[in-house]
Amino acid sequence: MRYRRVVLASRTADEVVDLVGSVLADDVVGAEHLPTGFGNENWRLTLSSGARCVAKFGPLSSEAKWRSAQEAQRLAGAAGVPVARLVHFECFADSLLRVFEWVDGIAPAEIESTGAEAARFFSDLGRAVGALHSVEIHEFGSRLDGSAPSFRRWADYVDHRLRQIRARCRATDAFSDGDLDRICEAIQRRADLVSDAARPALCHRDLHGDNLLVGEDGGLAAMLDFDQAERWDSAADWCKLDWMVFPAFPTVCRESFAAAYRSMHPDAELWEERQTGVDLIEAFNGVPNAIAQRWGDFESVCRSRLAPLLS
Repeated sequence: MRYRRVVLASRTADEVVDLVGSVLADDVVGAEHLPTGFGNENWRLTLSSGARCVAKFGPLSSEAKWRSAQEAQRLAGAAGVPVARLVHFECFADSLLRVFEWVDGIAPAEIESTGAEAARFFSDLGRAVGALHSVEIHEFGSRLDGSAPSFRRWADYVDHRLRQIRARCRATDAFSDGDLDRICEAIQRRADLVSDAARPALCHRDLHGDNLLVGEDGGLAAMLDFDQAERWDSAADWCKLDWMVFPAFPTVCRESFAAAYRSMHPDAELWEERQTGVDLIEAFNGVPNAIAQRWGDFESVCRSRLAPLLS
């Protein structure tokens, strides 16, 4: 499954060229709107030097999240995860701007789903996620920059998050009060069960096909978009891979990923229970977010994922 949302441009190409050119040391000679994304407006830019980059515009309300994402990406790069270098970050009166270097590559969906090529990519991805989870993290929390509370126990952090998600559900009328109670109780029971086994890690939390690039050599060229990165149980980064990436490939690809990851992190205490727990949280959290942002298809994806997990 590959879910994409079309985002309309709110700026003209000339406006983007003038604005980004004013903050970079190089002139922008071309701008092409990239019509996919989740809440951000993206443009591919060509500079006078011939280099290419990506400009991402977002609302001022995303500043804390973007600064946290910047720290997450810095830590990931330092750990050896291939990422797109951040060139510029600026707050304007009406929006935020980030400029990243352009990384050549193709989406995983474009490689052969059988044979050595796919197995190589997923082995590479397993090592990259393993490196990401090797970043020294001691507590669970929602922000990498210290702008949100942190918790020593997974169950305490989950309790904190559930209160936030419940409030968004009520604001969007996502579930009845009875269903809200039932879902939250199921998630909290699971968190209490695995709390002693859960390990805090730097988690990307959005590893679907549009955020992964395959290089010419068949390996992982870049892991993109750290906007949802948080300090979660390490099981979290298997969630969207299982939702949106692995189903399009034979079982051996998931096995290649798992073998590479487990070579770096062999401890898998209560692993299935931990995976089910993060799947529940992500599916539950996705429903009010999709309603608020009018991501209709993604709301359906989350609801269809949530039902069997609860049963």
